[in-house]
Amino acid sequence: MESQSTNKHNRINRKIEYLEKVPRTVSQWLYWIAIGAIILMLLTVVIDVTGAKIFRWPLRGAMEGASILGLLISSLAIPFIYSLHGHIKIEFFMARISKQSRKIVSSIANLLSLALFVVMTWQMFSFSHIIQVSGVITPSVRIPVFPFTYAVGVSFLVTCVLILADFIRSAREVIRR
Repeated sequence: MESQSTNKHNRINRKIEYLEKVPRTVSQWLYWIAIGAIILMLLTVVIDVTGAKIFRWPLRGAMEGASILGLLISSLAIPFIYSLHGHIKIEFFMARISKQSRKIVSSIANLLSLALFVVMTWQMFSFSHIIQVSGVITPSVRIPVFPFTYAVGVSFLVTCVLILADFIRSAREVIRR
């Protein structure tokens, strides 16, 4: 009986790992894009400041570019940081409760996080569609904004799948008690 239970547990763990495999890979790619955006932002600012101060020729659209890059930097790294468990936890509180209570609190936190990210993902894709249809562009260099907001939506979606896997894992721990 114990062997069947262990085999079933292992099968479920493999399914959870499979559920996480693609989002973890995508999250790494998104993270590298965010790092590229940081480098590009730094170059944009250096070129703009150098051009404006030394050559009296600022880089056209530098503020718009920096704003878009800031959006990408702050959002594309979220799933990777989540997968590393680099998000904020309340360790002080968690250390003072029982192991079973920690499992329950973890499951509830994962469920609430999942709900939040599902809503954020839905709203970001909805917003992206609206600005795509309305043709929103940046004022000076006229860059369409919607591809960048869709990228944020994809980042949130990847985070949803990672949180879902964590929720399944933590809920199973509560149920297995």
